Amino acid sequence: MVVSNRVSLPSLERSSLIEKLLTFDSNLGSFDLNKGSIVDSTITSDIVAERVVERIRGRKGMLRVVGHTDKTGPEEYNISLSYRRASSVADLIMELMPEDLEVRTEISGKGWSEPVAANDTEENRRKNRRVEVYFLEEGTK
Repeated sequence: MVVSNRVSLPSLERSSLIEKLLTFDSNLGSFDLNKGSIVDSTITSDIVAERVVERIRGRKGMLRVVGHTDKTGPEEYNISLSYRRASSVADLIMELMPEDLEVRTEISGKGWSEPVAANDTEENRRKNRRVEVYFLEEGTK
């Protein structure tokens, strides 16, 4: 397993449409402190089916699942934690993925390197603890 805070798919990105499908954050579910597994999730199979599976049906490409953390704790630890959380969300998606969909999956953890809010309050730190799911469609320009 290679955990990196950089994601690179240059040949695919040059010829792909990148579409954000889902942000798994405190509005959809949560993670235990310092854990990668999803708990108390209000995300349902219907939401995943609607926001991910149904939107990629009949399309060819790759799912990119990217984990993020807040800026609490050491950087190396947060990169690993964000990867484990992204893996949990990817596992949930793949459980619901019909066998006839041939989609590759890339999982990465970026730690705290791409915050969506300042890390100055608990509410803002919660916003930064998220997993984003993108679809990179092949063959479009």
